[in-house]
Amino acid sequence: MLQRRSAKDIMELFGELAAVGTSMAYSVGSVLFTFAGRSVGTGLLNRVRLALALVLTMLLHLMLAGSLFPVNTPLDKVAWMAGSGLVVIKGAGHMAMLEATDELGALVLALAPAPSTS
Repeated sequence: MLQRRSAKDIMELFGELAAVGTSMAYSVGSVLFTFAGRSVGTGLLNRVRLALALVLTMLLHLMLAGSLFPVNTPLDKVAWMAGSGLVVIKGAGHMAMLEATDELGALVLALAPAPSTS
């Protein structure tokens, strides 16, 4: 017979549930990226992904701060954010990873967490 768990019991498992959810999302995402990269190409996939990320970030900023853009942010912080974004958008490493994913499939993305844990 199944027992009902209280909110306290669930909160004690919150970290484990978050870890399992994150690993599942990462696994499903890598498989979907493999299929999408093979069907539409990695360049288009990367551009669509970045455009979608920009729109979602702007909507989140609108909900949390009341504007689409960070209007009250100091110029030096905006410059650092813009520089970081350009490195990501034009970064050769990310494009190379997407090209490798297109060729080797989800294996490349599945191996990514192992080196990043050190």
